[in-house]
Amino acid sequence: MKTKLFLILAFYSALSCTTQADKEKGNEIYNKRNAENYYINGTKHYYNGDYLKAEMDFHNALNINPNDAKLNYYMGLVKDISDESTRSKQWAKGVVNGTKAELYIGEAIKFFNRAIEIDSAFLDAHFQRADIRKTLQDYRGAIDDYNKMIEIDSTNIDAFCGRGQVKENYLNDKRGALEDFSLAIKIAPEDAQAYFQRSELMYDMKDYRRAIADYNKIIEICSKPDSHCVSDQTYYNRGLAKIMLAQVDGGCLDLRKASELGVNDAYQAIIDYCN
Repeated sequence: MKTKLFLILAFYSALSCTTQADKEKGNEIYNKRNAENYYINGTKHYYNGDYLKAEMDFHNALNINPNDAKLNYYMGLVKDISDESTRSKQWAKGVVNGTKAELYIGEAIKFFNRAIEIDSAFLDAHFQRADIRKTLQDYRGAIDDYNKMIEIDSTNIDAFCGRGQVKENYLNDKRGALEDFSLAIKIAPEDAQAYFQRSELMYDMKDYRRAIADYNKIIEICSKPDSHCVSDQTYYNRGLAKIMLAQVDGGCLDLRKASELGVNDAYQAIIDYCN
C-alpha cells in the first residue's frame, strides 16, 4: 500500500515538474514573440517618423529582452532623433542651454554603449555613437569608434569618410583627412561622396587642380542614369576653382550651369567674376 502511494505521489510530482517546465518554456516563447512584435512595430513607427510610438514599442521590447543589441540600438536612434527635435525647438525659442536635449543625447549614447557591450562588432552602433561623440565634442572618442569600425571591416567607406571629417574639421589634421578620403575612394572609386569630401579639402588647401579633377569625377558619376547623386553644387565649386586658376571663361560657364540648376550662390558669383 505504501509502495503504491509512493508511486502515485512520485507520478504526480513528476507531472507537476513537467507541467511547470512546459509553462516556463511557453512563457519564454510567448515573451520572445511579444518582444519581436514590439520590435517590428517599433521599426515601422520609426521609419514612418512616429518616434513617440516607436519609443514606446522599443521600451516594451527592452522590458522583455534588455540584452538585445538591436533593440538598444534602435532605442538609441529614437533618443538621438528626439534630441535633435528638442534642440531645434529650443534654438527656435532662443534657448541656449537645452537641459532636456542634453538628457536625450545622454540617454541615446547609453543605449548605443549598451548595444556595443552586447555586440562589439555592431558597426551601425559604433557609427551612431561616433556621431554623438562629435556633437559632445569628444573627437578622440569619435575617432576611436571609426577606428573600431575599420578594424571590424577594413572596406567600410563610411568609417574612413567619418574619420577624415573629424580630422579635417576638428583636429586640424588635413593630411590625415586626405589619406582617409583617398582610402575611401580606393575602396569605392564610384562613390561621389568620398570624392566630394576630398575635393572640398583640396579646395581649402588651395590645391585647385586636384580639386577640379575630383569635381570632374563627381560630375561624371552623377551623370550616369543609375546614379543617386546630383552635381548641381559641384558645378559651382568647380567654377570657383577654375577662376582661382585664372580660367575665367571655363569657370563662368560652370557658374552659369550651376545657376541654371538652381544653386543660389552662383548668381552672385557670376556678378562678382563674370561681368
